[in-house]
Amino acid sequence: MSSNPPPKGRNYPFAQRGSAFWEKCHVTYDQAVDMFYDQTAMQQYLGHDPIVYSMVYKRVKYPSIFDAQKAYSQDQNSLYQKKEQEQLELEAKGFEEFKKKNDAIRGRLNPTENGTADPLGRPLKPMGDLSKGTFDQGTAENAHEPSDRIETKTSPAPSPQQATDSAKNDSEDELILKSSLKQSKPLNDLAAGKFNALKKGSTETEEIKKVQQALIDCGFNLGKFGADGDFGRATEGAVKQFQTHYKPTHTTHKSYQFGNVDGIVDKNTILALDEAVVEEWKYSFIFTLEMLQAVYPRISSRKQNLLQGIVDELNDHVEFYKLDNPLRRTHFFAQIMQETGSWLSMEESFRYSFNGLVNTYKRFEKNPSLAKALSYDEGVKGKNTKRNGEPLSSADFEKIANIAYGDRMGNTDEGDGWKYRGRGLKQLTGKYNYNALAQWHQKNSGEWPEDAHLSFVEEPDLLLEIKYAVRSAAFFWVSNKLYQLADNGADYPVSKSITEVVNIHTDSYQQRFQNFNQLYSKEVFE
Repeated sequence: MSSNPPPKGRNYPFAQRGSAFWEKCHVTYDQAVDMFYDQTAMQQYLGHDPIVYSMVYKRVKYPSIFDAQKAYSQDQNSLYQKKEQEQLELEAKGFEEFKKKNDAIRGRLNPTENGTADPLGRPLKPMGDLSKGTFDQGTAENAHEPSDRIETKTSPAPSPQQATDSAKNDSEDELILKSSLKQSKPLNDLAAGKFNALKKGSTETEEIKKVQQALIDCGFNLGKFGADGDFGRATEGAVKQFQTHYKPTHTTHKSYQFGNVDGIVDKNTILALDEAVVEEWKYSFIFTLEMLQAVYPRISSRKQNLLQGIVDELNDHVEFYKLDNPLRRTHFFAQIMQETGSWLSMEESFRYSFNGLVNTYKRFEKNPSLAKALSYDEGVKGKNTKRNGEPLSSADFEKIANIAYGDRMGNTDEGDGWKYRGRGLKQLTGKYNYNALAQWHQKNSGEWPEDAHLSFVEEPDLLLEIKYAVRSAAFFWVSNKLYQLADNGADYPVSKSITEVVNIHTDSYQQRFQNFNQLYSKEVFE
């Protein structure tokens, strides 16, 4: 199933009318079109393919392809009816996000046949209308002339010798691959060991596009270029993830060896990928405590619960937070590592030496006497004592924040500099940013209905709680579309472009890139 709505002029989500595919398919092209229109509005919007490609569905082998088709159609239609109903109910409750989603479905374009509108002018199904959820097996069985190739309920039981002969003929006549990949002869040849393996550096081929689309259908994110036919680093990474996480069932393909994690699509990998698509296997990335421990190796045992809190919040919203591929996750944490430091500090510190204070804030650079009065001299008194011998206090820190941040970043009232100081994993700073976070949080309250009532403007200290500390960082990442920058690669210019948005005046550009390299070279978030 595609995750994006079909663009204008897109064909139906199956082979074109003149394709040789229909000579072997258990339904005709016109029946497939009818099945498409029987689906829910959401399935039509997503470009959902109504055809099943194997007698195996959800790891159950049915007596015939028609039985599998009926089970598939009823199951998928029922699933999307439920999803539609849930979205309509949330829209009725006033959630703007779901109104927008539903409006997009309502405004979808009718698919076309080779770029030409449906000649029958069939209307698209309104949201909320129940799909038929049926599959006319009798009609489908009569779609082609009877042959030994198609098994039907009315066929007499074959003798053992007939079954052996039929199986032999099937193996000679049928394509090896069973999913949408079977439409490519080179990929079928690859599955038979008669075609060169696909690997990084291969470009502009339909075979690569089909492999990329299969990876996307399995839940892998290939970045902004998607299925473009270019076997680059994103595709290689997705293949490696597939090779790492897919556990063969050997139900669709009995005999193949699968285990090498090399990013190369060879005979075994194409068979495994085909099996995964047929059986609707889905990859779902899961953050783990071990991953966060790799980010914060020096964290104390008493803060391990904070790391687990980060894991829990991210796993609840991986796709929504746009952390759905290794490049994005690694760039995200390269920045977070620098913002929070190795000890995972979620609140901005205002304990400065004189040089630190004047070099960080222009207002203190212009007023060195005030900087001296509010800073420590480490060589003489230590980090907890001011130059006059008095201990540094929270009142001093508050004064620094109000001078540094007053009358800027949306801070208008007295004390706003301190009230809206840096907090959270991103060290979100300034009333403007807190207000933007609050609006974003309310707009997307469908993601966290239990927290819809919260106001980060009224209660800025909420960002010191790990769940909201993570959420505030994700807000900045998503709102500024930093994930799009992350998709550009793993080199310094990409890291620099992200840092310029996070903290343009920082002196840590190189360190943030080193953070990225440290995590990426170890494949922490693969």
